[in-house]
Amino acid sequence: MTDPQKLHFRLAGPADADAIAAIHTASWRTTYRGLLDDEFLDGPLDEYSRDRWRVWFTLIGGPPAHLVLAEQGGTPVGFLCVIHCGGEFGDLITNLHVLKEARGNGVGGSLLREAARLVHGEGSKAMHLWVYSGNNDAIRFYDREGGIAESEQPHLAADGKMRPSFRYVWRDVSGLLRS
Repeated sequence: MTDPQKLHFRLAGPADADAIAAIHTASWRTTYRGLLDDEFLDGPLDEYSRDRWRVWFTLIGGPPAHLVLAEQGGTPVGFLCVIHCGGEFGDLITNLHVLKEARGNGVGGSLLREAARLVHGEGSKAMHLWVYSGNNDAIRFYDREGGIAESEQPHLAADGKMRPSFRYVWRDVSGLLRS
């Protein structure tokens, strides 16, 4: 388990777009194998990720979204993006990705608690995210972290196909802040 004191979080900026795209691509290639088409994961994913994060930084470089980079020893190992949208399910975590070699060491949980801190700081009580139905490792992780799978519905995935996904909700993020 990673010592949370050794993790450093900072808000990412435009100069971090390529590092975030690299984490995003590596995470998708290891996590979504068998969930998204191999042709997409092995082909245009690099370009898709680079373009996506460069555009995101020009569009959402500040609130209503926070893009947080997790670093260990100055090396980026994970990130998350939270969009402050409120509503019935609270703020939306659009991405939470950790490099394979950093998984199982507390990085994901620390990022999730950082999301809760940001959400709580913005005056929200709840947050949610979507996870592909076959992403069993993530589902187990979100279950352990107190998320509740409240609904399942298809979403248009980056490979152009509809994929079943669960909405995970934390109705009161203060529980994550205490853990």
